[in-house]
Amino acid sequence: PLKVGDDTYNWLQHSQLSGKSDDVRLVLKGPLDRFPFDKGGGKFEVAIKMVNGVLDYAPGWPRIEGVNGRLVFHDIAMTLNADSGRILDARLGPVKVSIPDLHSGLEEMLIINGQASGESRAFLDFIRRSPVNEHTGRFTEPFKAVGAGKLDLNLLIPLRRIDAATLSGRYAFEDNRLDPGGDLPELGGMTGSVQFTQSALQAKDIRAQVLGLPVLLNIDSAAAGGKDARQLRVHLNGEIGAAALKPYLPAELLGKVSGSTRWQADVGMNASGRSGLVLSSDLLGLAINLPAPLGKSAALAVPLRVSKDTAEGSTETDEVFARYGELLSLRAQLPKAAPARVHLHFGAEAASAPSEAGLTISGAMRRLDLDAWRQSFSGGESHASGDTARLPLREVSVTFNELQLMQRRLTDTHVRLRPAGTGWRVVMTGREIVGEVVTIPDRDKIGILANFKRLSLPEAVPVQSLTPVQPAASSADDMLSDHLSSLDLSADSIVWPGRELGELHLRLAPDLQG
Repeated sequence: PLKVGDDTYNWLQHSQLSGKSDDVRLVLKGPLDRFPFDKGGGKFEVAIKMVNGVLDYAPGWPRIEGVNGRLVFHDIAMTLNADSGRILDARLGPVKVSIPDLHSGLEEMLIINGQASGESRAFLDFIRRSPVNEHTGRFTEPFKAVGAGKLDLNLLIPLRRIDAATLSGRYAFEDNRLDPGGDLPELGGMTGSVQFTQSALQAKDIRAQVLGLPVLLNIDSAAAGGKDARQLRVHLNGEIGAAALKPYLPAELLGKVSGSTRWQADVGMNASGRSGLVLSSDLLGLAINLPAPLGKSAALAVPLRVSKDTAEGSTETDEVFARYGELLSLRAQLPKAAPARVHLHFGAEAASAPSEAGLTISGAMRRLDLDAWRQSFSGGESHASGDTARLPLREVSVTFNELQLMQRRLTDTHVRLRPAGTGWRVVMTGREIVGEVVTIPDRDKIGILANFKRLSLPEAVPVQSLTPVQPAASSADDMLSDHLSSLDLSADSIVWPGRELGELHLRLAPDLQG
């Protein structure tokens, strides 16, 4: 009828793309000057049985195809009740499409309410191929899903302002698998539901598995604000034990971690390829059998926090920051096409950005027993792999209140170590030792050049075994004979044992006749 508004008339002309009917019924009763009888006085109804119809309800939104149902124009309204149909690969039914006021409304409104069931990939495809994709920052584009679910959908479209359409719904799923893309882990066994609008997505207490571990996860795209307003945020929490940690631990820590602990993770992602991760735990319940200061009992809580993000201005470099209590922190830059840069800092101060490729170590420690650390890792089988390149050590610059080395206890000592040719140069400044040592590799042993301004050798301290089954550390004499090929030592002042002995020059070389 010509009294239908232009926008509504155009929609009626162009949205019903195809279909057929073998049952059309018209009722028109009453004075035509009172049409459309919105104030009474007559009746108008056109009822059409629709078979295999196609409804292109709004530009930019996926069509509803294969519609089988009943289309009715009654008085001032239009209603389509579809028993079946499909959007993309999702099966629809039942679905109700209505325009409550075809004639006199200030703004004709198209309302779609319905249910659908099918593969989860179809649900993601609906987001990608509708305006929802742009409204949500395209953060679901990398997602790949395996599994099925059920969708409740409510769509409100102003026919004069189709770009102002609003959407709400709920998608329920069971035992799905989701690959978020990038370097984020796959989520398996996902069971729960997601609520969404045209611009936001939320979910609470979804059960899933990450790396084989059960987790609960919450999803929220509306929580972010400001420049990250289109970022999807995922919060996970779960528990992990030593056995599950084993594949992700350095070979040297195998067998030295026991128990289990709770953990939480927050993941942020968007369509630009940037993804951020913050992992935290108090490590309560997890025992780490290492010497001080890194070891801990299961009853001791030490906060651990690890964050990973894409470097600002670059999608080719990942940045990692980690902190273990107030003991140490680590900052790493991991370019995809260049060597890694890592800075490990001991102390409460956060590690700064590394300046060169390789590993840099800095900071201050109250006490370090190198003999205990050597004992902790002695006798273990080598896990080195020929195809695994270790991170090259670039520099060590650490101050120790107390440093135990070769059964000697040094105090207030600063140690600086850097590569020198194929060996190392060590500069030590402290109460007992002031000078430098240079190592020179010689086949399977090393030669040492040592030059000291002051060399005061404290009394040897007894070595305590870490566990009853571990052998005591070998003596300093045994270590020297096993590993040294030569020793060239000069000291302007040597003190031993507690006596000033003056200047010393010492050269040791193997006895080839022996």
